[in-house]
Amino acid sequence: MRNNKAIEAGTLNLLIDAGGEYSCYAADITRTFPINGKFSKESEAIYRLVLRMQTECYGMMHGGMLWEDVHAHAHRVAIDGLLKLGILHNGTAEEIFAARTSTVFFPHGLGHMLGLDTHDSGGHANYSDPDPMFRYLRIRGKVPAGAVVTNEPGIYFCRFMVEPAMKEGSKHSKFIDKEVVEKYWAVGGVRIEDDVLITEEGYENLTEAEKTVEGMERILQQGKA
Repeated sequence: MRNNKAIEAGTLNLLIDAGGEYSCYAADITRTFPINGKFSKESEAIYRLVLRMQTECYGMMHGGMLWEDVHAHAHRVAIDGLLKLGILHNGTAEEIFAARTSTVFFPHGLGHMLGLDTHDSGGHANYSDPDPMFRYLRIRGKVPAGAVVTNEPGIYFCRFMVEPAMKEGSKHSKFIDKEVVEKYWAVGGVRIEDDVLITEEGYENLTEAEKTVEGMERILQQGKA
């Protein structure tokens, strides 16, 4: 929650979750920047994975979509990517999905309603849901055309979440490769968030801010010029 803390040595990314208001309507946008101007191998791998999560979720968006399905797909993409990186192992994608191990790295919901408030009313979140994959979804059920929502997947390497999951006795421990995770602590976290108008047949991305790997690096290199 602190926003006045010095960035620790070895930290690779700076995640900025911000927005503004226009005619009383709110925006909510997140971008993740490589602090030294260029993504490390590990940071870039996670960044591209999160971008893939967001992109594939866009492909499922339209009026009447079931938000739980889109959110679950984000987890499936995350699992596929984390398996390929070796962060997850010793199980199939379906076994890891069933164990909800991906929530260790992606604990929050895919998005929320956006309107007069940044986290606007609607969507009927159920924070008492026993399923950790859906507990923090701020949108539940079908999303109608005309709604404005956020699309904000993320992958995080937070010790307070990951270390307990790796301890002996945790149902997640067998699926997480501790040695590989060691290479990713400095990544910290990556989230990419856009604001989206849902239409009858698809969506309109209202966020024009750059988000490609090459674009983010170019912005920071221009800042050093």
